Amino acid sequence: MATSTAHTFPATEPASTELGLTTLLGALLTLVVAERVFALPLSMGPGLSLENALLYVVLAALFFKMAVRRSFRFELRELHVCFALLIAYAALTIVAAALIVQYPGYRPLRAIVAFKARLVDQLVFFAVFFYGLQRSRSALNLLKLMFLLMVGANLLALLNAWGYVEAEGLVHRDDGRAQGVMGESNQSAAFIASFLPGLVGFTLMSKGVTRLMWLGGTCVAAMALLICASRGGLVALAAASLWGLIRFRKYVSIRSMGAILGAATLIGVAAVPVVATRFGDLLINRFIGDTTSVDVVDVSSGRLDIWAGAFATMAETPVTFLSGFGWAVYDSMPFRLSPHNHYVALWFDLGLVGLICGTALLVLAVRAALEVLPLVNERYRNVLISFSVGTVAIAIATFFVDLYTPWLWFWAYAGLVLRIAANARTQARADVARAAAADQPAPEADMFGWIATTRR
Repeated sequence: MATSTAHTFPATEPASTELGLTTLLGALLTLVVAERVFALPLSMGPGLSLENALLYVVLAALFFKMAVRRSFRFELRELHVCFALLIAYAALTIVAAALIVQYPGYRPLRAIVAFKARLVDQLVFFAVFFYGLQRSRSALNLLKLMFLLMVGANLLALLNAWGYVEAEGLVHRDDGRAQGVMGESNQSAAFIASFLPGLVGFTLMSKGVTRLMWLGGTCVAAMALLICASRGGLVALAAASLWGLIRFRKYVSIRSMGAILGAATLIGVAAVPVVATRFGDLLINRFIGDTTSVDVVDVSSGRLDIWAGAFATMAETPVTFLSGFGWAVYDSMPFRLSPHNHYVALWFDLGLVGLICGTALLVLAVRAALEVLPLVNERYRNVLISFSVGTVAIAIATFFVDLYTPWLWFWAYAGLVLRIAANARTQARADVARAAAADQPAPEADMFGWIATTRR
């Protein structure tokens, strides 16, 4: 990346005071990965698991810290408002679907559990990672742990695919595709596509042996993406990368551009042949056979039929294009397959409120990162750019798949990155206020009030 003279913003509190929350947040991330990879029996009842318990322990510790210090500052208000509207409207539609409309087969308890897991927990994940750490350096260190955990999980997925280890959470589908670290292949591909730009960013930020380590992690993630054989994930990554090169061209030097292209070439040369030894026929069939089919339904793997069925059902009751049918109503209807589209699912269940707010969450996250790019030094700028590209990737990938667990990781990632962005914005405002104060003329000494008297 191009060299910057922008200042780094100071920490808001000593590092030692954040050690406890950093440890808890790191343990939470580790538990999420372990539960997914090894299919650990962590359930403690409907909608509650050991993972949830730890999450809410962290939230309680955060509330206690804020209450004791009385130092809470409400930041990124637009993002919080979108989350609040989405959650409030979903809760309202659960009541309407269960008590007023009374859809046949609608299970309110199941809808409430899904509501907590797929909406409330996403907000809580974002909140604990965003408000839990106030130091930008602490957020960056936890980001590194997050990415190392992701690389380790993907390495286990590769070893499992080649039969070197047995992990109960990592199984092969009937069509030969590997289930990734987030379960279903397309979900795992979307997850990896959103984090791969971050691995590239850490590679560029590092030197020597550390750079080789991050480059190896990037290669591992790329191979894990390939064995998922998800065209949506690869298209999302390619399109987001192209957007990033165009959008951030003024921040990327020729040297950095060459490093990125060289690393991509090296990763491709290393990853593709290795993956082809085990999944070569599958990849040829998925990326050449299905993609070149003359039947658009085959090209979309049947998604066009799924979306057409959802829209046809909405057309029978046109008001649902505005209001939606209600939270989790799609699951109670006799559809054979899930929507395979995050935006269609939101529109079907929550109408325009769900579609607009769900999309706005991603847009606002990217905007918050972009606004502070000129204010930060090169290290933090790499993090913000990587996050922006990764967010665009997941926004594109979710046009082809529904996401569940990956959203928790994404919002934890967003919480840490946007903490860095919020700190930069706070520091910039403080600098402006100090500059304005410095421009004010010094007050005249008037110990006895004579000046004030003569001016009357």
